[in-house]
Amino acid sequence: MLIPSDQAALFHEIYPSLLGFIAGKLGGVAGVSDRAGFTAASFEKMAAVRNAILDHLPLLDDYAAQNPDGFGLDLLRQVKAWKHVVHGRFIVERDLKSHTVFLSSDGPAKAYAVLGLTTEIVHMLPLAPPVMVDAVLLPWRHQIICDGLISAFNVVLGAGLRRSFREQYKEAKVSGQVISCLDPDERGPVPTLGPRQLKGPRLFVS
Repeated sequence: MLIPSDQAALFHEIYPSLLGFIAGKLGGVAGVSDRAGFTAASFEKMAAVRNAILDHLPLLDDYAAQNPDGFGLDLLRQVKAWKHVVHGRFIVERDLKSHTVFLSSDGPAKAYAVLGLTTEIVHMLPLAPPVMVDAVLLPWRHQIICDGLISAFNVVLGAGLRRSFREQYKEAKVSGQVISCLDPDERGPVPTLGPRQLKGPRLFVS
């Protein structure tokens, strides 16, 4: 399942602005130092910028304070919520009508209910689930999204592993560990993020 198209458009406007800004603050990452450099970068360089930022999450506050592209307060609050990012290696275990299931690959069984942006997550994978991926999950309006910069492992998992992942999902479901919201501050009705004129094309294939 995907988030609404207008919300995906907002994400594709603010995310490159944020990543380009922070890359510049870090003195440049993979040849990227601003929004324009990020939008022109290859998938691999975009992922490198994104990965570098995961080690500098306090800079989200700097971006919100400087607000270089003049976003509204609702979107800046969303940027700050990205401090609750979850990243690493996951198993995309199954694709449901309402979301795609990402399993944590270590620790207690956890499952995340994840939505795509403009392309169904399952269509971005080289094989049918379960598939191992490196990915970043972000809070977005009381839901969880994937930023689209997924690295998937083109490896066929054996029957034993597939069965194990099914059991992990069942355990997570029974124990109430199917997580659909990452931001602990999100309470009450879903806020409205009003439309705004876009400044450039959408960036990712997600």
